[in-house]
Amino acid sequence: MFGKLLNVVGLLTLVKFAAAAFSNSLPSCNSPSVNTDATLNTTVKYCIDNNNKIHDYGEGGATDAGILPKGVYVFDHTSQLALQLGTSGSIGSSTDNLILYQCGGDKVCQQTTGYVQIGTDTWFYVKEGGSGSTTPNASVTDNDDCDGTDEIGSLIKYSSNAVHLCLTTAKSVAAAAIGDYLVVDSVTATNSPFAQNNLIITTDEYFIVDKLLAADDYCVDNDSKIVTGRKTNYCDNRTNDCDDYMKCEDGACTTVTIDPRSTEEPGECNPATNAKDCNEGYYILDNSNTFVTAVSDANINKVYHCQDKTSCTDVTSSIVGYLKNADTTNASTIPYIKCTHAHQCSSIAQPGANSCSTSGSGSLIYNEKYKLCIDGTNSVELDSAASYLVSAHTTDGTFIASTSKSDFVIVAVDGKGSATLTTQASGNYYIADASKALLTAVDKAETTGTLYKSDGSTCVADTTTIGYLKNAASDDDNVPYIECSATETQQTIDADTVDTNACKAIAKPSGTKVVGALINDGDYKLYINDSSAVAVGASAAKYLVDAHTASAFVKTAVEEGYYVVVEIDTDGNIIRRPQTGRKYIYAVTASKQVYDKGETDQVSNMCQDGTLKTGSSEYVLNKTNGDLVDFYKENNAN
Repeated sequence: MFGKLLNVVGLLTLVKFAAAAFSNSLPSCNSPSVNTDATLNTTVKYCIDNNNKIHDYGEGGATDAGILPKGVYVFDHTSQLALQLGTSGSIGSSTDNLILYQCGGDKVCQQTTGYVQIGTDTWFYVKEGGSGSTTPNASVTDNDDCDGTDEIGSLIKYSSNAVHLCLTTAKSVAAAAIGDYLVVDSVTATNSPFAQNNLIITTDEYFIVDKLLAADDYCVDNDSKIVTGRKTNYCDNRTNDCDDYMKCEDGACTTVTIDPRSTEEPGECNPATNAKDCNEGYYILDNSNTFVTAVSDANINKVYHCQDKTSCTDVTSSIVGYLKNADTTNASTIPYIKCTHAHQCSSIAQPGANSCSTSGSGSLIYNEKYKLCIDGTNSVELDSAASYLVSAHTTDGTFIASTSKSDFVIVAVDGKGSATLTTQASGNYYIADASKALLTAVDKAETTGTLYKSDGSTCVADTTTIGYLKNAASDDDNVPYIECSATETQQTIDADTVDTNACKAIAKPSGTKVVGALINDGDYKLYINDSSAVAVGASAAKYLVDAHTASAFVKTAVEEGYYVVVEIDTDGNIIRRPQTGRKYIYAVTASKQVYDKGETDQVSNMCQDGTLKTGSSEYVLNKTNGDLVDFYKENNAN
């Protein structure tokens, strides 16, 4: 463990801080880089797991024995090294890479913002968007005045060397005054880590947003601005008797108001007429806006989805699947709502079937728990969020009418008991493991699976596409791409012999800059040779990629001077062009961009006076070493 551990006084249970948008954070303990760092024999680094607990890790990765206890911790984002707080600390070159965490007694940690002291008279701000050094304003008198126009939320330093934080235009608090306080006035200081009014601050060798104070009503002393619990305030001798309270949650406080007594009786939920009294979930009503109370016909009902006591939306014409009935009064009789691909919704009783062999793919069964059949044999539970490929060769017909045995639809399980059809776009790519679960989370990086391509309604396995495909089921922070490499196994499709692919989900690639590598240095790029990279996704284009180095596009390297053609589309897919038998192609010699005849900009970039421009070349199709890949070799140069 590093330095001294700073235990936070008065921290209670964990709450999440709303609207945090941190530009940097600790790496996931599931990240492949955690176990591949060459410096781990001599240094101790830190990562955060899926339960928001921080581990130290070295050779062998993160272990439970290395979980950080309650305290406040500062790390260098670049190196993942811990920095010691207080006068004995040293910042090194990390001033713009600091990240700050607050850990509770349960060892669960929240990333936060604030001022921290690292070294003698050396303070730093840590904000959601970055960090830097700050010098407390020393041009103040030894009193509580913070009357500068830009001082609220800033640090000041008295002649006694005591560092204070300005809470209001007339009140500050010293770093040594441990407790929770309220920033009352609008924050005006430049680079203040406190971007809102009324942030709760806890003090020691730091001033930070207190993310771990339990959500509750609190007393705020009008003079000192200290925040205390109601019972604590009642039992001490403060003059503030807390007739008025503040609701403190997620690091912020708001005034508690009590509505005047109303003569209106509490309302009853009705999604069509009184959404504000409806809990979150799905409800089924008949055409007269009355709750359905028994198993009902499919064509006389409406289904609503309600946000928690805010609004409800009629989803009858847009949703397909099995919806857990949120109407607790009738849920024992009709636990589920079934909406088919024809957009007819009915209330259903507990299914009698307990196996997929009798009910078919896409059906709901009950076998100690409610489960969804993803084919005629296998099922998945509905209490864990995930997306699955469900066979469209179905006897149930809920999600789609029966189609080919090789077709699949995508169904999202929300983890709350419902399973709904996901809309697909034509040309989307997905990757699924052997259980037919889509690979979407960052902890699935480097996991192998099967590639699937959508035609807009269903998707089928794609075992021949080679390249980097955008993962339509994930986002840029998880596994945004699917890498499908060429293998030495071939198959015959439509009389053509082609390579079989081997695919895996990949995280955003920081990347080694080698031939055929996809990297992201702020934007996605593809290296087409040892030194040149081209933009990905900005526009559609085709390029020659060197084949003398093995890559995703070329399983076995061939001699210098041979190329394969890759096509980049505006969705960010990078695909080795299928074998077309086109004998001659033409490209700009330097950039290796390929232009087909009749293509936009073909003439302006490639031709002059009816022949090839200087700086463009003809490439001719060659087979090398008996390999079945189409390789091109420069035929002449102008």
